[in-house]
Order: sequence, then C-alpha cells, then structure tokens
Amino acid sequence: MRTRRRGGLFGKYVGTFVGFAVFVLAVNGALELAFTYRETTAAVIKLESEKAEAAAARISQQIAEIERQIAWTTRASAGPEQRRADYVLLLQQVPTIDELMQIDGRGKALLRVSRFAVEATGDADYARDPRFVEAIARRLWVGPVGFRNEVDPSFTIAMAHSGQQAGVTVAEIDLRFLRDLVAPFAVGEQGYAYVLDRRGRLLAASDQLRTPRGSELGGLPQVETAAAEMAERPATDRSAVAAFGRDLAGRSVLAAAMPIPRTDWLVLVEQPLAEAFKPFYVLILRIGGLILLCIAVAVLAGVLLARRMVVPIRALAAGAEEIGAGAFDHRITVKTGDEIEALAGSFNRMAEQLDRSYTSLEQTVEERTRDLARSMRALEERGRELSIANEHKSQFFANMSHELRTPLNAVLGYAELLADGLYGELPPKAVEVLERVQANGRHLLGLINDVLDLSKIEAGQLVLAHDTYALRSVIEQVVASTESLARAKGLALTAEIADDLPLGHGDERRLTQVFLNIVGNAIKFTEQGAVVIRAGAVDGTFVVTVQDTGPGIAPEDRARVFEEFHQVDNSTTRQKGGTGLGLAIARRLVALHGGDIRLTSELGAGSTFTVVLPVHAAAPATAGSGQEADAAHAGATP
Repeated sequence: MRTRRRGGLFGKYVGTFVGFAVFVLAVNGALELAFTYRETTAAVIKLESEKAEAAAARISQQIAEIERQIAWTTRASAGPEQRRADYVLLLQQVPTIDELMQIDGRGKALLRVSRFAVEATGDADYARDPRFVEAIARRLWVGPVGFRNEVDPSFTIAMAHSGQQAGVTVAEIDLRFLRDLVAPFAVGEQGYAYVLDRRGRLLAASDQLRTPRGSELGGLPQVETAAAEMAERPATDRSAVAAFGRDLAGRSVLAAAMPIPRTDWLVLVEQPLAEAFKPFYVLILRIGGLILLCIAVAVLAGVLLARRMVVPIRALAAGAEEIGAGAFDHRITVKTGDEIEALAGSFNRMAEQLDRSYTSLEQTVEERTRDLARSMRALEERGRELSIANEHKSQFFANMSHELRTPLNAVLGYAELLADGLYGELPPKAVEVLERVQANGRHLLGLINDVLDLSKIEAGQLVLAHDTYALRSVIEQVVASTESLARAKGLALTAEIADDLPLGHGDERRLTQVFLNIVGNAIKFTEQGAVVIRAGAVDGTFVVTVQDTGPGIAPEDRARVFEEFHQVDNSTTRQKGGTGLGLAIARRLVALHGGDIRLTSELGAGSTFTVVLPVHAAAPATAGSGQEADAAHAGATP
C-alpha cells in the first residue's frame, strides 16, 4: 500500500528553518515588547502622578491663601464699620470671593457684602444653618460645591471669629479660578487635567477637555477605580492612584488621580493610550517589519540549504518506491559520500535479497495454496456431514419425545384413576406409592415436553399460534399456577400490573410457558423473601420483570444460564432439580416473538429477569434452528 505524502522534505526543511528563525525573533520581540510596555506604563504613570500631585498642591495652597485672607477679617477688635470696610477691601483684593456675610454669636445675620447684590443688613436667623453650626464647632468649615446657573461652581468657607460668642464670617468662593490652576498640568497634546467634587461633578478642566462644568463624570471607570482605592487605604496615605479607563468619547485612557488636601475633591490627569503609548506602538511596527525581513532572508537561505539536502533524498525515495513496486533488479545511484549513500547501498543489497527470496516464496505459495484448497474441500464436506447429523439428532429427539410422551400420559392417566378409587379403595401405603408415581411421572413428562419443544425449535417444526391476548390474564394465570409453590416455601408472590395495558398479539400459550418457567425458577431458587412480578407497556412494547430475593447469580454464570442443559449448580450433589432447559426454551420463544430476555443480578441480593416483547408480534412464523434463535437473541440484546 502506498503511503499518502503529507508534505515534501523540501517544504519541511524550509519550514523548519524559517520557523526556527521566526520563533527566535518572536520570542525576542515579545520580551522586548513586554519590557517596553512595562517601562512605558511606569513612565506615563510617574509623569501623570507628578502632574496630579503638583496640581493638587497648587489648588490646596490657593484655598489656604483664601482662608488666610478671610481670617484677616475675623479679628475680634473690629467694629461694625471696620468690619464692613474689611469686607469691601477683601472683595477688591481677592477676586475669587463673591460674597461675605457676618453672623453674630446668636446666629443672626448682621452684614452682607456681595459683588452681585446691594449691601444689606438684617436679622435673618442662621442659628441652625450648617455654615454657622459647623463653623462654631470646628472654627473652620468648608461647604459642599454648588453651581450657579448650573455651570459656575462655587463653595462656602465659614470661619468663626476670635472670642466668645463673637460670630462667624461666611464667604462664597467662585471656583472658576480652578481652570487656570489645572491648565498647566495637562500631559502631551491630547492629555488633560480636571477637578471633580466628591459627587463626581466636573469643577474645572484644561482646554483639551471640552466638557461643560457640572457634567457628571463619576461613572467613568478610571474615576470609580480611583475613588474605590482611595476609600480603602489609610487616611494618611495621600499618594496618587493610577487607573486605566475610558473617556467620554470612548477612547482608552490612563489616568492618575490625587485627592486635594483641605477638600474632598479629586484632581485627575489623563492621557489617551494612543498618545501615551505611541513609542510602544512604533516599536511594534518596527519589530513586525524586522520579523518580515528576517522571514524573507530565512526563506531564501532555507531554499538554498534544503535544495542541496533534498535532491539525494528524493533519488533515494524514488529508488525505494521502485523496489517496493516489485522492481527488485533496480539499483539506486547516490554519490554524496555520507549516510545517505550508505543507506542507498543498504537498499541495493536488500533488493538483491528480496529478488532471491521472492523466487523461492512463489514456489512455497503455490504449494501452500494447493494444500489449503484440499483442506477447504475437506472442511466443507465435514460441515455438510455435521449439518445432516444435527438435523437427524433433532428429528430423533422429536420422534423419541413423542413416542415417550404417549405411554407416559397413559401411565399417569391410569395412576390418576387408581388414586380416584375407580378400581376400588387402595391401602394408605399404596396411595403413598401412587402419589410418588404421579409426581415423578409429571416431572418426567415436563422433561419430555421440554426436550420435545427444544427439538421442534431446532428442527424448525415449532409454529407460533398468533392471536389476540391480554397480558394481565397471562400474568394472573401464572400467579395462580405458582402461588401454591410459593406458599409452600413461605414466600410472598405478588403481581403489579399496570391498568392501561393494551391487548397484545402473539402466542398466548407459549408466553404463558415463558413466564411459568421464569417465575418457577425464581420460586425454586429463593428460600426466603418474595418474588415480585411487574408488567407495563412503553412505546409499543410490553416490559415484564420478575424480581426475586434469592442468592443471585455470579457474573461468570449470567451468560450461560440461557444455554441448554445448564444450571448454576451443575455438580452431582446439587440441591435443586431441573433439566436446565426452561430458560433456554423461554429465550427462544421470546426471540420468536421478536423480543428479548435480560438478566441483572448481584450475589446475595437476588436476580431480576426482564422480558421485553412487542405488543404486536410479527406474523406467524416457523421456528428456525437453534443457531438462528441465538443470533436473533444476540441481535436483540443491547
């Protein structure tokens, strides 16, 4: 047989050479990319973290400066007119302050100076206002961020005056100045910096981030990651947090977040990955181009090297193919001076030996062929003789069983007449002997019937009488016939029959014989417990199980219990009677109905015989030989 080639040596050599070169380059490129990726990521994170820390520090310093300016107006020695003058001067010097208000120690408003409203005095009550309550409690209170006109952020600083019950100064701070503070800290051409309050609203951003102030950015992945990590770490840890995420446009970004001291705000510095990792992407293209160039060089070198190696190998392969095809006079010519030339010489010597061996082999084959033909003819003749002998044996058993059964029935009939007293009263001893005659006669009649049935099946003379039958009636008849046997042994014999069984079509008498054999065996081999018969119908088939609590059957005996004249205990001292034909006949009768008998058993736990029968058996047929029934059973057994 010629082997199908899955690829030439030329291609394999070139492929191996190129593959090795590509593997080395790929590993080197992968390592370089991995190190470069780590270094680039670390560099970008370091730069962004430094920017974020610097921006946070600058914003914190600006807020501290505003607090210092406000503290200048809270001295206890200032009177009402002096306080008003201080407030006006402070508004002129600090443009980020929009409004100042004085609240006395009782929580009543005394003075309000604003850039957007007329100066006012009054006695509005702020005793429960957080600006007053928190400032009195803490001396300094920074309020949450609010938005004027939904886009202008502002927040409140409330500072308690010196002295007891001296009051509080409340300042409203315009946060638009934050834009000028974060703008210098943008990274690259597309990077940007921005500030968020604790709710994730945008307070200020560099020009590269074209998003309105007040926009909700707390749902961005990088913001959520940074907030979660800061919430888990100690309060003393004020370092920046790096996180990957996406911006509002869906671009992948790398961000560094830093909490702003003196507030609960975050400043973030972000840069799109496309810009941050541009050197890394350029390196990928460079390595890819280098790999392609090396592949081209490797292919060229591989072709040149493989061509010098493959030519003698091809000559060797062609010569070997010629020899394999039967041309034993063919010789391979290879002049390489290496192992390939030595291999060619070995092939040539082998061809010479094969040529000599082939000549002698042809003669031997002819002789063996003639011997085999004579043996086959002898075997065919022997097979015909055995077949005829088997048919004669089956016919002999059928005839002899019939001849034995006729006089035996007469003996049993006369014995029954004697037992009934038709010929006069018999003494007790004679009645006892007569009962033994009847019992042994019935046993012998059963044996003859079994042998007759088996011989009819093997001789092809058993014809099934198909008719409509009720499976319930069959089971009830079997229970009625075997109930006395079970009662005599103290066994419980029960039948569980489904109510919706359909009418079947088959040989009712033969099916009754099958179940009598199976149930009788179960009772015979069970010493205590119960025998349970269950009958139902599933998908056009009857399923009948006979379960006992007997000793069980060993695995090596389960396949042989259906053989003729076989019992589990075949010793000369066996305790149970029987011929070993009941299950063999039952199996063949079930097979003739197109069904199957299955056995499951466990030593010490009893056995279960399952009979599967089609509800409507095939048309009446004549039983074939024993071999055909066995074949039918084998085909039906899963």
